[in-house]
Amino acid sequence: MSRNPFVLRLVALVVLISMILTACAPAATPAAEVPQAEAPAAEATATEEPTPVPPTATAEPAVELTYTYPGSIPNDLASVEAALSEVTLAKFNATIKLNPVDWGAYTDKVNLMVAAGETCDVLFVAPWMNPSYAQLVANGALYPLNDLLETTPELVSSMPAGAFDATKIDGKIYGVPNQQIWSKPFGPAVRSDLAEKYAFDINSITKLEDLETFLAAVKAGETEVSYPAAGGAFTNEFFGWDPIVSQDAGIVVKYDDAGLTVFNAYDTPEFKAHVELMRKWYEAGYFPRDLVPGEDFNNVWKAGKVGSALLEVVKPTLSNEWKNSRGYDVNAKALGPNFTSTGSVTATMNAVCQTSTAPEKALAFLSLLNTDASFYNTLAKGVEGKHWVWTDEAAKIIEPGPEKDSYNPGSDWMFGNTFNAYYSDATSGKLQEETAAINASAVPSVALGFTFNPEPVKNELAQVTAVVTEKGRPLYNGEIDPTTALPEFLQALKDAGIDTIIAEAQAQLNAFAGK
Repeated sequence: MSRNPFVLRLVALVVLISMILTACAPAATPAAEVPQAEAPAAEATATEEPTPVPPTATAEPAVELTYTYPGSIPNDLASVEAALSEVTLAKFNATIKLNPVDWGAYTDKVNLMVAAGETCDVLFVAPWMNPSYAQLVANGALYPLNDLLETTPELVSSMPAGAFDATKIDGKIYGVPNQQIWSKPFGPAVRSDLAEKYAFDINSITKLEDLETFLAAVKAGETEVSYPAAGGAFTNEFFGWDPIVSQDAGIVVKYDDAGLTVFNAYDTPEFKAHVELMRKWYEAGYFPRDLVPGEDFNNVWKAGKVGSALLEVVKPTLSNEWKNSRGYDVNAKALGPNFTSTGSVTATMNAVCQTSTAPEKALAFLSLLNTDASFYNTLAKGVEGKHWVWTDEAAKIIEPGPEKDSYNPGSDWMFGNTFNAYYSDATSGKLQEETAAINASAVPSVALGFTFNPEPVKNELAQVTAVVTEKGRPLYNGEIDPTTALPEFLQALKDAGIDTIIAEAQAQLNAFAGK
């Protein structure tokens, strides 16, 4: 066979280039020189870590967990998110997105989220809010935690006995209660500077009506105080009534009634007298003519426009908290009884959304807020060295930092275990001890541990809640005359089905008590 001269020349050229490259390359270690035959060397390297093999796939992306809660939007939310995310990324590969919603818009925001099936991870919930904890459960908005809690034993062990039982609806746990004052002794709180100026001793009063001398003095003497009181108010616990369905529904049992009789709180002589007092004070000019929007409320206090609040949970830390969030110390006195109810234990909780894409990680986030003091205080107080600095780290005392005004939510009670909060001064630790003592001395309600299942009457409950919003709140705000408005309100409640709910609540409570 003849050979093509061109092909021969090409082959020769390739061989020549190969020889040149081989000559230029570094010499390889001959196989005989590999130290595998040397036993001592092999023994010495046996315990060394193997050289990591580069991954063939990219690392799992971090999950973003959203936390939706009511409150004003701080200027420096981003640095707090970053500080929290640094911890959660290391622990369970998640970042934190804080989603505070103005108080005035929270109800609409949550209702829209639920109706649209919007993805969320952690949500602030409470029995006194609208939609209430029970309504959110009935609407399928919350994730049942019974099995999931097995992944966070530290969270379970951090809770007092019976705490999770109080959150149960139809045997399922849907919320993580925030540890704080778990009894609800209600009463008025007045600005300390005004009380001193007008020689008003709040400890001398025995009923809410006794506050009138203070309100009148502030109205007459303080041109800069627009509202001697923040507005009308009503809460069932002030009268010793345990709101076993929801705060708004007004379906209650007396905390010490061994007979467990369920009744309509709005159809009582006590409520009638209360709304008449609210109307009297509204007409006297002690309340705002138009309610101050929730998002503006702290700023109105800080501006010195408000002199008092009628019904607050009177706790040892109240004055410190208000000084921090509203700019004024207050004197307060509890006028209602000191008892513990299911609603008081569950008064502020956080829940995992049913639509969460990572419910286990969402619960892990809540576990940190309840068991890790540093993590909790980052959310409640801000970033160390920026929003706060140590005064005495050993005593857990802090003071405002150089950028204190850029992050100051003033709502420790909303985020987790308040007994993990750092102190603002040397007396704060004592106040926490006093709070624990109040919890210990509270009388358990006869319905403690009972949780109403709203499913059988969810339509009636929605209708009753709407009536209370439309016709009840204006009554106890003092905006309308109860002479005609109260009978109309009571009839509207009947038309909405309140008697059906009362009957269902009575049946469930009887079953709970084994009657």
